[in-house]
Amino acid sequence: MNFYCRLQFRSLKRSLEEAGLHIAAACVLLVLGYAGLFYAAKQSPTVASLILLFVQYSLVQHLNDQDRRDFLKQLFPSRSFTRLLLYENTLVTLPLALVAVYSSAWLAVLGLIILPVVYYHLATWHISTASMPTPFSRKPFEFIILFRRWWFVFVILHMLLGIALYVGNENLAFILLFVQIILSLQAYDVVEDELLVWNYSLSPQAFLQHKVTRGILHCLLLSAPMLFALLIAYPENVLIIALIVIVGLLLLLLSILMKYSSYPRRPGLMEILLTISAVVTMILIPYLYYYFYKKSIHQFQKYL
Repeated sequence: MNFYCRLQFRSLKRSLEEAGLHIAAACVLLVLGYAGLFYAAKQSPTVASLILLFVQYSLVQHLNDQDRRDFLKQLFPSRSFTRLLLYENTLVTLPLALVAVYSSAWLAVLGLIILPVVYYHLATWHISTASMPTPFSRKPFEFIILFRRWWFVFVILHMLLGIALYVGNENLAFILLFVQIILSLQAYDVVEDELLVWNYSLSPQAFLQHKVTRGILHCLLLSAPMLFALLIAYPENVLIIALIVIVGLLLLLLSILMKYSSYPRRPGLMEILLTISAVVTMILIPYLYYYFYKKSIHQFQKYL
C-alpha cells in the first residue's frame, strides 16, 4: 500500500511538471482553491453545493474509472482493493463534506456521501445486449450508452423531484436538476475508436461543432421533463432555472473539449485537476476552453 501511495505521488508530480507547474505551486493553488470553497459557501450555500458536487463528481469519476479499477485488481487482492478504494473515496469526500457542513448545506452533505457509493456500484454495470428503447438517435452514440447504463438513477432523480415539488422544497428541486445535467457529462466517459472518428469525414472544427451541438440537444432532451416540471411549479424562478441550465451546458461543453483534448486516450488526472481548478477559481475558465479546444484540434489532425 505504501508503495502504491508513493507511486501515485510520483505520477502526479510528473504530470504537474510536464504541465510546467511545480509541486509547491500546486499545493499553494490547492490551499487557495479550498479557501475559495469556504468563501463561496459563506456567500451562497446553494452555489457552493453545486460546485462541491461537481468537484467530487470529477474526482470520483477518475478514481472509479473501469480501466483503472481493472489495473488495481491485478495489483491487490480483493480485500486490499476494496479498502484502497474506500480510502481514496474518503480522502476525496471528507474535505468537501467539511465545507458543506460549514455552510449547513445538509443536502450537499448527503449527496457527497451517496455519490461515491452509487458511482462505485453503477460504474461497473455492463450495458445489456438486449435492445432498450431510448429517446436518442444512434448518432452520436454517447447518450444512448448513458441512458442504458444510468436509467435507474434518472428514475430515482425524478422520484425525488416529485417529492421535492410535493413538499415545496425548491432548493432540493434545483439541485436535482443540476445533478441530472452533471450526470449527462458521464456520456463522454466512453472514448470511441479512431475508425469511428475518421468515418465522419469532417474537419476537426466541424467535428467538434457536431459533437457539441448534438450533446447540447440530447442533454436538453434528457432534462426536459424536469425543466417543464420546475417551470410549471416555480415560474417566478425562471432566471434561476435558466442559470442552472446554462452553467450545466457550459460544463458539458468543457467535458467534450476535455475528452478530445487527450484523444485517443482518456483524460488523465492532470486534465481533471485543471478543470476543477478552473471551476473553483472561475478565473481560468476562459483560458481552459481555449486550451482544450486547441489541443482537440491538434489531436484530430491525424484522424480527420
